[in-house]
Amino acid sequence: MGSNPSRRRTGTCGRAGTAARGGQDLRVVFSLVFVLPVQPTSIAILFFFILLSTVLLLCFSNSRSSSSSLPSPPRTPIIGNLHRLGSFPHHSLAALSWENSPLMLLHLGRFPALVISSKEISEEVLKVQDLAFASKSHSKAAVGVILGCKPLAFAPYGE
Repeated sequence: MGSNPSRRRTGTCGRAGTAARGGQDLRVVFSLVFVLPVQPTSIAILFFFILLSTVLLLCFSNSRSSSSSLPSPPRTPIIGNLHRLGSFPHHSLAALSWENSPLMLLHLGRFPALVISSKEISEEVLKVQDLAFASKSHSKAAVGVILGCKPLAFAPYGE
């Protein structure tokens, strides 16, 4: 069988190639544009539903209101109570403790913070219960990198 140069095929599946047929070059290109027509309104609707589902997931995934017995002001999903601190955080903390309680839980971003604004409660925490709050917590980085928290800086209180 002889090979005819005008009947030569080039290219593979998924790549752009040419095929000479009757003196015309036909270009084969696979594209999502021909498979799925996209309109600007459909992109906006898709973005809206993704945004709405993300917000709903963040709002309802952390519904732990009954797990904490400490009073806490309402928080937003991502920034917590950071928006309530304002430009003068000490004034805002005093106002929040007046509204809620002298012992309250604030969420600064995703990290909880215990706020104590009473002399009696601070004496209880710092003098009477001092051994319970004296030790540092072990981080995973310190356990893995620094000999399992055995150096003096990472040792628990009393060891």
